[in-house]
Amino acid sequence: MVLTGDEQSFEGFASYEEVEKYWRTIFPKISTKQIDEYLERYIGSEEEVADLKALYGRFEGDLSRIYEYHYAYDEERVVAIYRALLEKEEIPAFPAFVDEPARKKARRLKRIQAEAKEAEEEKAKMAAKKNKNKRKKENKKRQNEEENGEEEEGENEAEEVEGEGDEDEANGAAGSLAALQAAIQNKNRANFGSMLSNLEAKYGKKKPSSGKKAAQNGKNGNKKRRNK
Repeated sequence: MVLTGDEQSFEGFASYEEVEKYWRTIFPKISTKQIDEYLERYIGSEEEVADLKALYGRFEGDLSRIYEYHYAYDEERVVAIYRALLEKEEIPAFPAFVDEPARKKARRLKRIQAEAKEAEEEKAKMAAKKNKNKRKKENKKRQNEEENGEEEEGENEAEEVEGEGDEDEANGAAGSLAALQAAIQNKNRANFGSMLSNLEAKYGKKKPSSGKKAAQNGKNGNKKRRNK
């Protein structure tokens, strides 16, 4: 199944958990720690030098294009690598590199600084959002624990007053389990519906409900009859 952003593309999934599981098979979670560890191994390695050589040949020494394709780009470091490769005659002396106009270099450096600033701002927003969601989860967890505690106290008081037998206790346990399962299912449906609503609002126009369609069709039919 392919996720297209359309509500109908989720019809094959029974719950939010299934959607998330499918999504993670395509886009596994990657932590910032994993990215940092990879870059630490990659930067300055033979693999990076080989990638830079390939990009240098592909774009004929145009650093502005190389910057767009090399995710570990650092102006001073990359230029130093290319100069070392030129001295070893491992790459050709393309004019775009050896005779790059100062204005073109200044525009690139300005763009790099602007994008770095934008990335830092986005990083700060994501961190703030993460902390906000964390606080929400903690508050919800605390609220659920308090509600469960009150329910347990009520059940204990009822057991003491009524003095139910073993058979009644077994029936009560079965009823509690069924209630818990129903609550979990309702929670999953609510989360799944909320996710779909968010996707519709972000990626597509919300489709009118069948009730609205029927009402609209009725209005149109009445207009046609009056016109006749």
